[in-house]
Parts: sequence; structure tokens; C-alpha cells
Amino acid sequence: VEDIRRAKSALRSLGCLTDAGEVTEIGRQVNRLPVSVHYARMIVEAAYRGVLDDMLSIAAVLEVDGITVPTPSKNKPDRPDWRKLVDESESDLLAQLQVWKQAEQMSKEEAKDSGISLKDLGRARQVRKNLAKSVRREFSLSSSGDREAIRKAICAGMVDHVYQYRYVGYQNSESTTREIGSSSVVTGAPQWVVGQPFDLQIKTKRGQSTLHLIEMVTQVTPDLLMEIAPQFAGEEGGLNPRYFPREDAVYAQTRRFFNGQMVEERWDVCSQREEATQAFARWLAERSDLPTGTDAPRIDAILRENDERQREARKWNQREAVFHVYALHELEAYYRNVLQGASNLAEVVDPEALRLPELDAEIKDLLAEECPDTLELAGEARAVRYVSPEEPPRISLPGYLPEEEVFNLPAEVYLPGGKRVAVGTPSILGFYQDLDELKSAFESINAESKFQSWRKAEAPSIPLPDTSDEQSTVPWVETVYAYGGYTNEPYVAYGTAQYDALNGGFRAVWYSDYTAAKRMYEDSVSRLESFSKELREQREFEEFRKEVHTRVEELSNMTSHERWSELAEELRHRVFREIEKDIPTSSWDALRSSVDSVKILMDEVKSALDALPEQTQPNEETNEEVIDSIERFKQAFEQ
Repeated sequence: VEDIRRAKSALRSLGCLTDAGEVTEIGRQVNRLPVSVHYARMIVEAAYRGVLDDMLSIAAVLEVDGITVPTPSKNKPDRPDWRKLVDESESDLLAQLQVWKQAEQMSKEEAKDSGISLKDLGRARQVRKNLAKSVRREFSLSSSGDREAIRKAICAGMVDHVYQYRYVGYQNSESTTREIGSSSVVTGAPQWVVGQPFDLQIKTKRGQSTLHLIEMVTQVTPDLLMEIAPQFAGEEGGLNPRYFPREDAVYAQTRRFFNGQMVEERWDVCSQREEATQAFARWLAERSDLPTGTDAPRIDAILRENDERQREARKWNQREAVFHVYALHELEAYYRNVLQGASNLAEVVDPEALRLPELDAEIKDLLAEECPDTLELAGEARAVRYVSPEEPPRISLPGYLPEEEVFNLPAEVYLPGGKRVAVGTPSILGFYQDLDELKSAFESINAESKFQSWRKAEAPSIPLPDTSDEQSTVPWVETVYAYGGYTNEPYVAYGTAQYDALNGGFRAVWYSDYTAAKRMYEDSVSRLESFSKELREQREFEEFRKEVHTRVEELSNMTSHERWSELAEELRHRVFREIEKDIPTSSWDALRSSVDSVKILMDEVKSALDALPEQTQPNEETNEEVIDSIERFKQAFEQ
């Protein structure tokens, strides 16, 4: 389905089908030619432009994929280079046409030595002969040789393979970026080309790789494309209107498109009056320097005065937000309303209309009275700076204040107008801190200084946990080490233990910060729990090891049985090997394996003894002789 859709799209691009899917006259002519639809479209266009004879040769060359051999390469530098036969640099197809014409005048040996493929040349001649028969009934086979007419005919057949150079390669509506093949005569990376897409598989050190190429390239221009296929041409104007002060005019972008690709972008004088006025108003709101002109100095002075009024309004609004400060879009709207359709400086009829309203003098006087520049604080008149009218409103005292003075000043005051404001000041600790924050900062500095002195000289000892005692715990101590000099609030120190990996034990530590102390306490508790766990596991291991030792002793005692010597020699050997083994000292798995082996052997020995036949006569050997026999057996086994 996708292939059918692409085929129909290509036929519409070539002018063979209408948008409704009906076959056009060009389509019927193309259908009668025995070559690819793209090459047939070139032939039909060439007939209209009087260059049919040349185009038949080009179409024949295209049908056999060229009549030349590959050009010299790094691996094969001795190949003949057919490009020496031509002086073409804008079209591979025009270059192939030149090669064709020269080949007609050469012997086979000369053609071969020049890089012409005799096999492909013969095939192309046959294709051209067949094409000539097909078109002779409808068209004249003559050709004017007009280079531009041939190029237009080529473009007509490749109008759906248009590529634009963008940064690193050529692109069209596809997502694939392509490059012109190395054997092409087209040089200089032209902006627009038509050609055949071709994907070449090559082997690299990393495996298979694909080169996305364009073959049989011809350089074109946007104007040529739009002439050949006007149905794909489009234009958008009036985009992004913008005032240019040097020209004292508003220009807008005009963009030309071909088959969805933008081929040209230019700036034209904006013909839309309303958009031009808005663009001019936007520039006035954002302007930097005005151009020289009849009323430029006067308008410039008015706009600078507007800026000053905006700054003054912001300054008064720091005391109380009463004056309107225009945002950029509001200022743009204000200018647009008073310009009366003007879109440049020359059209401004009344420059005074651009002036912003003055600030109300009575409101300024009232603000100066209710929010004065000087306030009496701690029995002294002090200059103040209004920092913020928002919640909480705040004033700032200029200059650095020493610590003692900070604690003597109020954190909040009432202005003559009745508003309560926070008091702040610049300080070495930050920019315009509120006095409450500043006092807290000074208190923190003092508290830390007192804590360090107390920790070094007066901190009490802390009982430390014992890593060898499972019942040991991590200490947590809270104690007051000082009181605030201004607030008289108690300062609390927090003591706990910290594990010292270097010395392999715990040491006492003190903190003035509860969070840091709690974090250290929890870390130490976790470490102590791990030590306790290790102790428990070691104790359990030793107890289990004792059990294994007991089992081994029981197995050893079984060798003293009066009928031990009657057991199978292989079993007795295994028993003695197990008895002689060392009991594991570290591995639980080895210990469990050892006790399992002992239990199995004990069961085997017991079963073997039970299976012995009852004695029919007393054993003549004495106990001493039995023991002596066992000892001799052990010695022999050890040897």
C-alpha cells in the first residue's frame, strides 16, 4: 500500500496524474515510452523545448546506469578517468551527454582507454534506437542544443527528487541526509540539486555501513523549479513584521516554498497597515537609539522622558504600589493606540501623543509624608530605604550596623501613615537582611563560639560503648552549655559516641546541632548492633564447634569396642581419617559438613557392629592384646 501511495505521489509530481487521480495528456505521452517514467517525462519535456535528440541520448544513458567506468580511487588509482573528456561542472547528465557525443567519434580502443564502458555504450545505443522509433511519430528528432532547455527537461523528470544543502549534507522531505557521489563532476556544494537517490552498502572495520548518495546530479535554482512545476510553488507573505530604523519602514518576511521545502526568504515592505503600526509600536517600546530624521530628536526626548517617568513610578511604588508601571506589552499597546495608524517616524503627526501621563503630584506628596525618607529609631533619626511594598513591607537602613546596635533597634516599626514594616540593613552576612534574621545570625555566631570553647574545656566525659559486650549501648547526652547574650535562651549541646575505625573503638563527640548529633547517634547504634551480631555469631559458632568435638570423641570411643577389629577395613580406615581431621575454625558450612560426616560414620559403625554374628566361644585374646592390636593398626595406618 505504501509503495502504491508513493508511486501515485511521484506521478502527480511529474504531472502525469491530476489530484483527482485522472491521467493527463503528459501522462498518456509518458506511458507510450519504453523507459522509466522519470526518463520518459524528461523526453516529453525535451520535445516541447526543442532538445529531443539530445534528451534521447541522456535517457538512454540513464536507462543503462551510465556509460562510464568507475573513476580512479585510492585502491585503484590506475583506472582511466572519463572526466578528462568533459568541461562540465553543473550537471552529471550533461557531462554524460558530452561523453556520448565524443564516444561516437572514437574507436573502441580509444573509448576504452578514456574510461568508457563499451558494453554499456552498446546497450545505450540500442535503447536510444528503440526510443527514437517510439517518438518519431509524434515529435521531431531535431535538437537546438540549448543547454538551459536541456537542464529544464532534466529537472522536469526529477522534480520529485529535489535536494537542498543544509549544514552537513543534502536533504528533502525524507529524514535521510545524503551527499553527492565522489565521481560526480558537480562541485562547490550547490544549494539546490536534482538527482537519483542511491544507497551503497560498504564494509568497514566495524562491519557493514550504508552511504546515502545522490547520483546523476544536476544543479538547479528555485526559479527553475517553480517554472517547471508551478503546481508545487507556494508563497507566504507578511510574516514577522519588523521596524527597521535606518530605512524608517516596517518590513515583513516573504517565504517561497517548493513542494513543502522553503527555497527563498526575503524582506519586503509590509503592506498590511495594522500589522505595520503594531511592529512600529513594538519597536518604540523596545527601542535603543532613534535614527536621524525630521522629528527624531523630539520623539527621542519624549521617549526618554517616558523612561524616566517609569523609573520614578517604580521608585515611589517601593513605598506603596500606587502608580501604574507599564509592562512591555502594555507600553506597546499604548503607543499603538496613539500612533493613529503611523508605521514610521515620518508618519507620526503628533509626537506629544506619545508622552506618558505625569505622576500625580498630590499622591507623591502624600507618600512622602506617610512613608518618609527619615525615621526615628532607638532615639535617633535615621535615613531609610524602602525595599519592598509587598507583604511583608520592608525598609532598610543604609550602611553597616555593628552587632550591639543591631540588638538595640526594633525589628518592626510603624510608619506615619500607619503601615507596619520590617526593618533590615546591609551586613557582612548578606544583602538587606531583616533585623530579626540578622539578630538570629549574630546569636548563632556567638552560640557556636561559646560551644567550641565549652567543648574544649568544660565538656563532661561520656561513657563509651564496649564492642566486646553485647549489652553495651550508645550514649545520648543533652546539656546546657551557655545562654544567649541578648535573648537569654539556653544553648544545648548533644553528646554521643562515634566509631573510630583507625583505633578500632568508640570516642566521645559533642554537637551544637541536634540533627547532626542524632545522625551520628543512629550511625553509632547501627555499628554497635553489627558488633553485637558478630559476637553472637561467634559464640554460636564456638558452641557448635564444641558439639562437633564431642561427636568426634564419641566416634573415637567406638574404636575401643571389643569387636572393632572384626569390622571392614575400609570402614575402619574412613573412621580413623575422620578422627584425624582438624575441626573447622571459621566456616559454618565446613563445620556442618564435618558433623554430618561424623554422624553418618557413627551410624555406619553402629549398623556394622549390630550386623556381626554372635560369638560362639570366648575370645582367647585378653583386653591388653586387643589394645595392642589396635595400636599396631594405627601405627601402620599413619605410616
